[in-house]
Amino acid sequence: MNLDALKDDLRHAEGFRDRPYLDTVGVWTIGYGHAMPAITREEVATLRWTREHAAEVLEQDMAAAIHDAGTYPWWRTLDPVRQAAIVELLFNLGRTKFNGFAKMISALQNRQYQKAARELLDSKWRIQVGPKRSARLALAIERGDG
Repeated sequence: MNLDALKDDLRHAEGFRDRPYLDTVGVWTIGYGHAMPAITREEVATLRWTREHAAEVLEQDMAAAIHDAGTYPWWRTLDPVRQAAIVELLFNLGRTKFNGFAKMISALQNRQYQKAARELLDSKWRIQVGPKRSARLALAIERGDG
């Protein structure tokens, strides 16, 4: 898995915000898509991040998503393109919400990549992240390295 490409994809997909904002599901977020659900009103009003700090937190969030991905034995059997797509999904969704994609996960375990991609696109998540990101990740899952 190309970590630099993954980081670039995450930066592009998430965008940078130096101030807290509500994401599409109402979670306070800052930097490159870093969720801050326990932030206070005072912090929302005053908190500012530099790009450098956001980049450090992005590295930590990526490492956590990679760790989470590694807990799924089937993930290790995927090619690097599919591995990166799953890491990005875990980064974006978190493990609990990712586990809600039971049909997609089952399809991945069974190497039914076209079905896994369809399951991903047949979700509210597709609408939340928009057509470009959802199509890019579904295509990565479907086609992988070739």
